[in-house]
Amino acid sequence: MNNIHRLVPYEIILFISLCHFLFGCMLYLNIIAFIFYRLMFVNIEETSLKPPYWINMGALAITTLAGSVLLIHGTGAGIIVELEIFIKGFTLFFWVLVSWWIPLLITLGIWRHIVRRYPLSYTPEMWAMAFPVAMYTVGTIHLSIVLEMEFLMIIPYITIFGAAGVWLFVLAGMAVHLGKRHIAYFKNRVGSDHANKKHIS
Repeated sequence: MNNIHRLVPYEIILFISLCHFLFGCMLYLNIIAFIFYRLMFVNIEETSLKPPYWINMGALAITTLAGSVLLIHGTGAGIIVELEIFIKGFTLFFWVLVSWWIPLLITLGIWRHIVRRYPLSYTPEMWAMAFPVAMYTVGTIHLSIVLEMEFLMIIPYITIFGAAGVWLFVLAGMAVHLGKRHIAYFKNRVGSDHANKKHIS
């Protein structure tokens, strides 16, 4: 009981955060097993490989960031110190997984749009690609701090341009898409007005 009273608020917050972190890891590992099974053993058509598949990578990137932030802010907290090696290993494990997802998703994208010639056109779902790349960059920065491995910073120096490129690409696609819609609407409106005038006359 005395030990409970000695707990300061930030230790309680860290404990709750750690529990949520581990619970989230458990949920991801359970869900991704079904997605991985589908990719490996079920016939996949190009129509089903939509941009939201990048969310699988984004979840891992967030997990990497969450584990790293726990370690950074958990200095001096009893339970974080005791589980430091475990949390570091688990965080690194998820970073390795997210790094594996990137070339896989790029390969699937090439297969979908180049090999199978599926048209590349803007949909709101494409924004699902922008966030995960940026989160991977931030997560890798924090992981390099936690592991004290400066050579990992080479990756964020590259992926930051990838994240900006994906964001600009999707933004440009949205602008073109909205522009075409407005032009089509304007043409239909002009055509409708012209037809009404002829009908009246």
